[in-house]
Amino acid sequence: MNKNYEEFKKATIEFLEGYFGKIVEVSKTAKINCVMDTIHVFLDSDLARNIYLENLYSDYLDGITFEEIMDATIALISSPTPEFANVHLEINHLKDNVICAVINTEANQEMLKNCPSIPFHDLSIVFKWVVNDESDCLGAIRITNDIMINYNLSVNELYDLALKNLQTRFPAKINSMQDAMEEIIFGSLMQIDDKQRNTEDFKISELTRDDIMYIATTRNSINGAVVILLTDTLQEFANHIQKSFYILPSSIHALIFVPDHGQDVIELQNLVDKVNYESVPIDEVLSNKVYYFNKDKQKVELLSI
Repeated sequence: MNKNYEEFKKATIEFLEGYFGKIVEVSKTAKINCVMDTIHVFLDSDLARNIYLENLYSDYLDGITFEEIMDATIALISSPTPEFANVHLEINHLKDNVICAVINTEANQEMLKNCPSIPFHDLSIVFKWVVNDESDCLGAIRITNDIMINYNLSVNELYDLALKNLQTRFPAKINSMQDAMEEIIFGSLMQIDDKQRNTEDFKISELTRDDIMYIATTRNSINGAVVILLTDTLQEFANHIQKSFYILPSSIHALIFVPDHGQDVIELQNLVDKVNYESVPIDEVLSNKVYYFNKDKQKVELLSI
């Protein structure tokens, strides 16, 4: 008989405490769009290995045995500490490596209590400190209020630095829907090196003008919805296609640009709702709203439907 969540949580804590011979701490951690039970295991340093219980329980419900999950968890906790975890972080390192991301304001109230942010329609701009981008996964620390205060920075200074670093290190990339799908399919089959692909020059002027939809993200495709803040890029795209365009929030990692041909906005809204409900993991949902970049006003507008 399957364990319910509380039974699974109790069994996991008891197993890990018995295996490592240490008290396991459990707390609530604010993640994007959710708050998760987090197990903290301290081994030989002050650095904790954090395990999210809901993720383990999801695997359990998918049919993976408790024993298999515990074996994988032990291996993860016992693995070598990532090099970036021991980086000595100085103020100049922060200034050169702060970037920003956008998250849903209403769904992240708990997280926003503890970190600097700037409102943007129904979204909030938050900040991350990149400490490693040499692998497929971006190593970044969420910048909290304490970090901002300790380094004597204001939220506006963080924003200015983040936009500058974003456009230098992780600039916008816009593809037609067809090109984006071909990159996913054929790039995988050909095993194109990510570093090589991500350093290729991108020019809006080379995009075709008559596509129905375009995918917009950052060069590394992580937290790519932040492109919505890059007004110069949005304006350049609007000038290129010679019209305003709708912005559909595909996820926190990407946006869909839809050139304005007089579409029914309610249908676009229904599309966003359907995709978010059926296809986007809860921790990657950005918004259920439809945005509009007005070419003449040179600004992003939130549409009321």
